[in-house]
Amino acid sequence: MTTQKEEAKRLISAAKDNFVPTSEPVKRRVSMNLVSDFTGELGRVEDELSEAKEKLAQYSQSLPTKKLDPKKIVASKFANRVSTSFNDAEFELLKEEIKSAGGNVQPIKVRPLKDAEYEIVYGHRRHRACLDVGVDVLAIIHDGLTDKELFEEMSRENEQRKDYLLMNLPHITREVST
Repeated sequence: MTTQKEEAKRLISAAKDNFVPTSEPVKRRVSMNLVSDFTGELGRVEDELSEAKEKLAQYSQSLPTKKLDPKKIVASKFANRVSTSFNDAEFELLKEEIKSAGGNVQPIKVRPLKDAEYEIVYGHRRHRACLDVGVDVLAIIHDGLTDKELFEEMSRENEQRKDYLLMNLPHITREVST
């Protein structure tokens, strides 16, 4: 009668003696249920991808908006904002509105700069209000905007502004009267 240890040694020895290494890969069998499950899941993923592409196509001509830290945004080098416009009662009302809404509802427009910072195209007062109140600023991000395009967009956005009109009134008056 052999003990369990002796029997285990005998089986291990027999297994070693009969083991013949082969270079052929081991062929594993895959159950048809697994294949069916995979193809079904693949079909669902392809459907979701198709739906996502259709939704994305609706916004192909859009510019992205994003909440940005106002500390990472700098004023434009072309800014034509009168500094007193950040000290009047209207600016205080704007800050209160932004504070109560949890941020600006009308986005500013920015272009990316080096080092993950942004430059304001337009919306200097909304940016400053968000900075003063301490909330992120909603911004349209326009990559690849040239200096000329920035200046044109800023001018177009600001030409109806009250202090812009007051700054340029003598010039406009001269042009109209001549």
